[in-house]
Amino acid sequence: MNFYIVIPARMQSSRLQGKVLKKICGLPMLEHCFIRASKAVSKKNIFLAICDKETETFCKEKNINYVKTSISHKRALTRTAEAVKKIKFIKKEDVIIMYQGDEPFLNPKNIKKVINKFKSIKNLEVLNLLLKTKEKNLINNPNNVKAILNEKNEIIYYSRLPIPYCLNNLKYYFIQTGLIAIKKKKISTFASKKSSKHEKLESVDMNRLIDKSIKINSLLTNNFGFGVDTPQDLRRANKIMKKDKIFKTYKNDI
Repeated sequence: MNFYIVIPARMQSSRLQGKVLKKICGLPMLEHCFIRASKAVSKKNIFLAICDKETETFCKEKNINYVKTSISHKRALTRTAEAVKKIKFIKKEDVIIMYQGDEPFLNPKNIKKVINKFKSIKNLEVLNLLLKTKEKNLINNPNNVKAILNEKNEIIYYSRLPIPYCLNNLKYYFIQTGLIAIKKKKISTFASKKSSKHEKLESVDMNRLIDKSIKINSLLTNNFGFGVDTPQDLRRANKIMKKDKIFKTYKNDI
């Protein structure tokens, strides 16, 4: 069982056009993501799933593996699935770790935790890293997808609403991160299925797996950073990155 990281990235964005190549402290956002991924797995096991000339040029200049995918994808997971299908040497039991190209603050330790989880559980097929938080601004933001867990810590539903509803305030909620690990055979299953009811209702691709009765395990973290979706996020990212401990390990290489 081998582990591969696929970073889906596209230039089109309704709130921040071309965001994946926007610079944060002198480096394109995608480069931050690639460098952090390379601190968890070998560079040869990292691929960018792209659909634009700009990102293709970036990959060539930085000598990063890439796979060209259709521009029509609306879901990061379907773009990732197409890329994986084109990488012929990946076997059905290998694990694909999808890492969103707009999350430049990922701690590589979280990737390693995901890998170790797969190594320790025999029949694990799908895993999503969740942020455990009690911050109301994160919980009430519909851009942050919340997850419901059962007693086995399996994810049974994703919603943009702050679920579960509770008359008395809950101590914490679980927020989905863009770090998803899935066996190749299951990502192929996902891609072969039509969009499901709750996937469409919530605009959350992982609900397709739940609607098709595919188990999704969870792994919790208390620290994940944030995704960059707006000009305000970009300004905030530049301020925070200056003090980021992981950035300090590679900023002198710029």
